[in-house]
Amino acid sequence: MRLNRMIAAAAAAAMLVPGTLATAPRDVCFAASEAALVSDDWFEYYVYDDHAEVTSCIAKSSPAVVPESVNGVPVTSVEKNAFFSSDVDAVVFPETVKEIHEHALYGNSLKKVTIMADDCQIVDSGETICTLIEEYAGKAGVKLTPHFWGTIIGNEGSAAQKYAEKYGYTFVDVNKKPTVSYISLVDDDVTYHMWEDHVELAKITYKDTKGNGSIVLPDEVRGLPLTVIKTGSIPDGSFSEITIPASVKVIERGAASCAASLKKLTILSKDCQVFDSGSTVCSSYENRGGTIIYSPKFTGAIVGYKGSTAQKYAENYGYKFEALYKLGDVDEDGIIDSADASMVLEEYAMIQTSFYTREPFDEAQKKAGDVNFDDSIDATDASDILQYFAYTQTGGTLGIAEFLASEK
Repeated sequence: MRLNRMIAAAAAAAMLVPGTLATAPRDVCFAASEAALVSDDWFEYYVYDDHAEVTSCIAKSSPAVVPESVNGVPVTSVEKNAFFSSDVDAVVFPETVKEIHEHALYGNSLKKVTIMADDCQIVDSGETICTLIEEYAGKAGVKLTPHFWGTIIGNEGSAAQKYAEKYGYTFVDVNKKPTVSYISLVDDDVTYHMWEDHVELAKITYKDTKGNGSIVLPDEVRGLPLTVIKTGSIPDGSFSEITIPASVKVIERGAASCAASLKKLTILSKDCQVFDSGSTVCSSYENRGGTIIYSPKFTGAIVGYKGSTAQKYAENYGYKFEALYKLGDVDEDGIIDSADASMVLEEYAMIQTSFYTREPFDEAQKKAGDVNFDDSIDATDASDILQYFAYTQTGGTLGIAEFLASEK
């Protein structure tokens, strides 16, 4: 079993970036009566009689592989702030490392963290392994949310997996070889990943130099539904207005992060899973705490249906939200019928008498009710809606705008 673990650790290091294990420590001085401060090309340690602790990562290349022992004693823990501001993007901890303390891997450039010990005690905090902390002012006040943009690698069922899953971080089983089951398709300045049963938006490569371009992403690509908007797929400089179709079920973390040119993002699905982070859609970050705490800002607008996950996302992060509407459907139940005509008549009566029997139409309902586009809500609109309802009951298939235009 131990041999298999050692092989897996070596494989993990090779899978990350080819590197060399740490050389023997060379600098020794006493930091306290019971511990010596030791350093090599990759780390600094406190070395005690029976164990050693990683206190700082000084490596300049990746992966930084922690040795199993230093000065003849096992390396057993990673101390607070050991990787703070580190430039390495990958680290491997051997089976001897049994403790990772709070803030040990906090505020750095890590993309891959491999933890070989199944029972490694990782302090139960999202800030133990953390790229940055986001700050936003939601309905419940200011909230700080830790995020790790990389991948945690370990054995299935290990403490590392449980930690990653608890805080929504990406986890990969070290014993599984990475596989690619999709093909890339570039179509009209857009790259898609095509899987067997669905398509994912990988990246928009279009550059909008004038800041007025718009794109409506398709529901299907080559007969397969577009279901996922991937991390980083909407970079800065792409279209200023983007419409995501109702087929999309997931918008990943950082899908449109730092997209300063994006002015309007329309999400047509009412229940799309928008990753709960201000950086999923943002124009920039405002530094509010040195190098760690950032407040994401979005200067554009999120457009979606009332009551949708898009609206909840926008309101949660204080972003501007614009409600979509369906022409004629003022009660927003998805169909156009006599109930909509009745509501329009009621709205007209309230406007004329200033006697309000309910909340007046919001902006989306006003646009939905003004079916003749004369910038007012009146009996004519109600009549037109009734006329269209009668038409659909006899098998008519035109949309309300096309039907009313054909009746003129």
